[in-house]
Amino acid sequence: AVVSTQSTGRLKDAEHQVFGIGTEVQVFGLHHALQQVDLDGLEFVLAVCETVKNNPYITKKDGIRISHIVLPGSDSILAGRLDPMVYSIRCEEYYVMIKEKGTATVDIGLTFLTELLMSHLVEMASSQVVLGYSVDGEDIVLLNMDQIQGRLREREALQTEIRDSLYKRSQLTFEFLVRSPVGHYIRVTKDIKPVYTDKSTGLDDHFTPCNILNANFAIFSKLYSAAFFYDYTPGRADVDFAVTQLNQRIVRERDRWEVYRAIQLKCMLNEDSTFLATAVRFAHSHCARIQGVQQLNSTISDLMDLQQGRNVDRSTLQTMIADYVSYCRALLKILGVGEHLKAYVELYLVRLCVEELEGLETPLRTLFIVFSSLAQFHERAFARVIRESTQRYVKAAEEELARSTAAEQFL
Repeated sequence: AVVSTQSTGRLKDAEHQVFGIGTEVQVFGLHHALQQVDLDGLEFVLAVCETVKNNPYITKKDGIRISHIVLPGSDSILAGRLDPMVYSIRCEEYYVMIKEKGTATVDIGLTFLTELLMSHLVEMASSQVVLGYSVDGEDIVLLNMDQIQGRLREREALQTEIRDSLYKRSQLTFEFLVRSPVGHYIRVTKDIKPVYTDKSTGLDDHFTPCNILNANFAIFSKLYSAAFFYDYTPGRADVDFAVTQLNQRIVRERDRWEVYRAIQLKCMLNEDSTFLATAVRFAHSHCARIQGVQQLNSTISDLMDLQQGRNVDRSTLQTMIADYVSYCRALLKILGVGEHLKAYVELYLVRLCVEELEGLETPLRTLFIVFSSLAQFHERAFARVIRESTQRYVKAAEEELARSTAAEQFL
């Protein structure tokens, strides 16, 4: 059920202003982050993030102690009723390198962190699918097994790239394909956030900028995790900056689904429930359902590339294709498409089930194009609803951005 902290939330940590909701399942976060949330959806997201959390055997070395925490990104707060089809999750993993001895340095901390990240990739590759990594938002670099578990030369080259990205303060991102608690596969993108702290000097050095929006909508399954995170994360109370980020998304984003997400998050920041009914309606619309199909299609395409570069478990690819085919067939019934188009799509769905790996690219690409056209058709049909429901929020965002720009120029 969707709940509100106005009736069920209790202040659990006065120092950090962290509230908690739920009884059997407890979720913690800032007051505005727990408005209109779906506990079942949040439990699902937290469980998926737990599967990609690093579990190092060693946390102390050469005078450095590393503590870490993984938390979902801001959009994950909508999981459940406001975002029923979760096929991808973005999260952040903070690594706090704490100097405990006088001889410890930042370089020692980064070297230690590099070792932990490499061990993490090895562990993940034994139980899940490691898709690859990217630096500063560039296209994902797909990884093969030799780079993670195989020959020494390939492993050393990957370790050097990871270490160099940390030293250069670049945004290092890993991507995984994990099986969710309910059985289907989910693509998880994890941003690595190193922090170096020296308690003797009071220095807290964030190697990549803190995502203020994520900090405002962070959710936790443990109260002590929330306290740990907010101890080392600046700007969590900067709601004005978070609102500005959302206003920019509302005004500049062309994807209507992303605009809806931004409006709902902004309403949650302002503890305003006026947009809730509209957000739920769009989340369960044909447009949103088609988006889920397209996400699955893209992930399968990446798995095919990995299959050619390393020994990906063929059963994983077959399972994803079976899920995709089943979902497409169900969606065609919901969309009510004509018999000719249904037969055309069914032809390529059957090909996905019987073709060898080399023959999957054509049906996947064709199906992606077909569903893209269907998405455009339903968005046009939904255009009036979209325009009317978002118009006043877009106008308000434009006005707020104009006022903030004028204030900055005055200062």
